Amino acid sequence: MVVVAFDTNRIVKPASPTFEVYDTTYEEERSENIMKETVRRIRPVIPRFIKALANSMIVYEGTKVEMEVEVRSQQSVAFEWERDGIAITQHTERIFVTTGEMTSVLHITVTSLEDQGKYTCYAISDAGEKATTTKLNVIRKVHPAVH
Repeated sequence: MVVVAFDTNRIVKPASPTFEVYDTTYEEERSENIMKETVRRIRPVIPRFIKALANSMIVYEGTKVEMEVEVRSQQSVAFEWERDGIAITQHTERIFVTTGEMTSVLHITVTSLEDQGKYTCYAISDAGEKATTTKLNVIRKVHPAVH
């Protein structure tokens, strides 16, 4: 008996926010008869951002910033944040992350010029990962001269 798979992973329904349906057809050869069987399967889809980061943000130094994301996923999701390609792992009173099941927020309580940069949030599940990015520009607050 020989079993051969063909037409593997033919998607039969467009992806929903959390899964896609696909068919795999198997051909089995027995004596002089060939039998075909198609198996319908569901596989998880990588997380999809339903609330992504804006392309860019402009704020005055000293203001509060919250970068919030929300995803849809069939599986549990972990979030990771980076600034200019470096993971944000140290949380302080000024910069910290809060995360729910499908949401994550990067908080900067008081922005400074050093906070400028490219921020990326990764949503990671067993099915894969998706990223969203913003560029944060911090404008120096000008204090009027006192005469």
